[in-house]
Amino acid sequence: MQSLSFKELCYKFLNEEITYEEMLLLKEMAVDKQYESELNEIFFEVYQSDLAEHHGDFDLDEIFEEIKSKTGYKKSGLEKEKAPLFFIKRAFRKYRNIAAIFLFAICAGALFFVWKNYVGNKHSNTIFIADKGERKTFLLADGTSIILKGGSTIQLSQSFNTATRELYLSGEAFFDVSANASMPFIIHTSTMKIKVLGTSFDVRAYPDEEKTEASLINGKIMVSLKKNDEEHQEFVLKPLQKIVITKGEALVKTGVHKAQNDNHYPNLIKIETLKISPIIDQMPETAWTENKLFFSGSPLTQVAKELERWYGVSVKIENGAIEALHFTGNYKDESLLEVLEALHLANPSMNYRMSADKKEVTLY
Repeated sequence: MQSLSFKELCYKFLNEEITYEEMLLLKEMAVDKQYESELNEIFFEVYQSDLAEHHGDFDLDEIFEEIKSKTGYKKSGLEKEKAPLFFIKRAFRKYRNIAAIFLFAICAGALFFVWKNYVGNKHSNTIFIADKGERKTFLLADGTSIILKGGSTIQLSQSFNTATRELYLSGEAFFDVSANASMPFIIHTSTMKIKVLGTSFDVRAYPDEEKTEASLINGKIMVSLKKNDEEHQEFVLKPLQKIVITKGEALVKTGVHKAQNDNHYPNLIKIETLKISPIIDQMPETAWTENKLFFSGSPLTQVAKELERWYGVSVKIENGAIEALHFTGNYKDESLLEVLEALHLANPSMNYRMSADKKEVTLY
């Protein structure tokens, strides 16, 4: 999936063209303070004519009705579908700032994706979510166990464990798949499809990252790469191998590809051997499943993302000069403050401060 800007995602949302995966990414970006000015700008672009017509006044009920239509709400007569609308509407009345209303529209959109597909219809796809700061374990009906990392979502197909065993992953998860030769286990991400008969492996496919990975611990998996939603390349992984796909547009930054007008760049594909790190005495790819936060020469930009997912906070790098710093460390059961202090001691040129409510961290 080509990386889209915050503004592009907002307009895809308003035009009802946004995908499920893009909706989850937009929800994360919308609550990040660095996009606050863009949020104001986009709202005024959309509603400027309406505000002018009403001489600067606006009707919250009228805006709410429009937001309901944008988020895909359809009155169905089911009492349980009215519940989330009540709370969102109450939130609109509490937050009268115009940009806040638009932000609630975006968050409501993500809510209705889940509500429509999961709560509103018992026959619809089942969705599992691990919010940032969480790590959850699920046991599927076929006996497969899944550990879901923070900031990740899994959506099961409607026919899961009846006609097929297919699911869709955004984020990172470790799978221990129950064997069933007559019904292969299939995982879809934005860049690849993984076909499994019975095995243990890790898949990392966050929509805001440049790389997608599948790491095989034991068994056998077939990875089919996607291009324009069609499969065009297949790789069979052996135990202790992993496939790493770097998105084509990300390679422009490193000079591998030259910039083009059509923005179509081939992905870079590598097959690597999994190795045990002497620091943690296990493979880094699966350390998180044992509650170990591990960095191995990771750039500060990646460290910041991991801290957000691990502790459920917002992390902002204020000083661009420190983005190139790399860190190695192993943490288990340490608090966020203890990890930040350890990172500072490892490289004193990186400093940090934390908000009073401990929900925002600034690195500088």
